[in-house]
Amino acid sequence: MFQHWITLLPHQPGTITMIVAVIGCIFGLALWIAGARSSRSILTLAAVALGTSVGLKLPLWCKWSIDPMAPAVGMAVVLGVSAYVLHRIWVGAWLGTILTLWSALVLWAMRGHAFKWRWPQYNPAQTLPQYFQDLWQNVPESLHECLCFCAIAALLIGISAAWLWPRIGVALLWSAVGVSLLLPTAATAITLFDPTALRHLPRQNSAQMALLLGIFVAGALFQWRMIAAVQSAESKGQAPGQPKKSSKGNNAAD
Repeated sequence: MFQHWITLLPHQPGTITMIVAVIGCIFGLALWIAGARSSRSILTLAAVALGTSVGLKLPLWCKWSIDPMAPAVGMAVVLGVSAYVLHRIWVGAWLGTILTLWSALVLWAMRGHAFKWRWPQYNPAQTLPQYFQDLWQNVPESLHECLCFCAIAALLIGISAAWLWPRIGVALLWSAVGVSLLLPTAATAITLFDPTALRHLPRQNSAQMALLLGIFVAGALFQWRMIAAVQSAESKGQAPGQPKKSSKGNNAAD
């Protein structure tokens, strides 16, 4: 499974690619360990960035003769406010999206030997919906039904987990985000120092799945403990990490 994913990485990364990989590795590690602590703030900033990016392209996609700054500002405000107010819904949506992407990658890696497939080249003149349409048409027909079923199941699992168990959903989300960012960037950086290091990964799919699941669960446990510590500190009216006041010291001072 990992062998198919490695083929998507740069074979001879340059200096800029390595710098981006190292920065991505640092951010991925930070999100994997402590992303849940600033979940609402990060999702709000991500929603603002998403709204701005989509708003700038929306007039081109819809062939509107208007200034793209207007929809960009409008969508940035709407999505940013919704992400801050409707935090649980955004957690579920992002968790479902990431699990959907994971299921597609696992399905492609497990059955990748049966066909040859490459990412379609992006044309700047294309709109994003058109590129996604080309991407879907490039997938072999034998995988359409399986991919749709796995994607829908993963999306429903992610949304349901975040909606029914908010703390678990937040922990799972930022562990998944950290793993998704950490693994490819770390693998890219490792190739600079030892191009043969990735060959020592387990060959069996079951061992690879167990390794990936173990990293994911470990990150979720870190996030869970951090959420519990923050909520416990807030319920006691003190900042996280602040030492508790001693009752004996207060009595002595009085």
